[in-house]
Amino acid sequence: MQPVSQRDRQIFENLFVLEAANNHWGDLTRGKRIIQEVATVVRYNNIKAAIKFQFRDVDNFVHDEFKGNQDLRYIKKTEATKMTREQYAELANAVTKAGCIPMATPSDEASVALCDALDFPIIKIASSDINDWSLLEAIGSTKRPVIASSGGASEKSLDDLVAFFENRNIPLALNHCVSLYPSEDDQLELARKLEKIAAEKGVKLYLASDVVVADKFAADAANKVVDVNAIPDGWMGLDIGPKTIADIQAGLADCKTVIWNGPMGVFEFDAFAKGTNSIATTLAGLTSKGCITIIGGGDSVAAVE
Repeated sequence: MQPVSQRDRQIFENLFVLEAANNHWGDLTRGKRIIQEVATVVRYNNIKAAIKFQFRDVDNFVHDEFKGNQDLRYIKKTEATKMTREQYAELANAVTKAGCIPMATPSDEASVALCDALDFPIIKIASSDINDWSLLEAIGSTKRPVIASSGGASEKSLDDLVAFFENRNIPLALNHCVSLYPSEDDQLELARKLEKIAAEKGVKLYLASDVVVADKFAADAANKVVDVNAIPDGWMGLDIGPKTIADIQAGLADCKTVIWNGPMGVFEFDAFAKGTNSIATTLAGLTSKGCITIIGGGDSVAAVE
């Protein structure tokens, strides 16, 4: 790859990163169809977009003792979504032909090498890998622009990450993840900006009016429905409430295209899965009527499965 230039740094400007993850389910035809449908939305809105995959060296990612395990959902899914190098090359080519930028989040050094071999213009670092220095060294060696998710990383970890890539003259963008819910007032600038943009464009922005709260983060937690502004001290919101579900369903009723990224609550616990399941059922109904439904993000896909 050529030395880093200012043009490389400009790749982040006005960029939308669309998460394809492993939604291909190991099926090349399905993967290409997802790319085509996403690209239709991208062209319609005239935006610059990257379509991002998740790469894993599956043969070495899953411990030998657990290979083939059908009881553990994440292992079953990881093995079922495995693709060959040639299949990923076809997906990358499809992304480029669709007018988008191919990129991926590599989970290991072998996957970094695959990103490099496929000449991906951008490499993504997962928030869980902020301190994985062997992986960061491998990514840095490619000299490609990098996007890193902050997740729950400490300020020092982020400082170290920025210094690492700055010292190597590698363009870096930080994708800030809000990992504290609800956010404090001084962390709401983005939310307030989005509210302002929505109002200016006449777009209805749906926010939760009621929530299902729990006294602890557990499947057997005590729970109840309360107004979003009346969450008791020491309790936490783990799902949207029935009024919010109804509001969102009404808002989706006449949609022609829906992009869903993120479940409504902690769907892994039955007591807090109603919001996610209700919206998933609604989207399934819309899809059967011709609506284009795009589901992004590992948790959303897991919920639907």
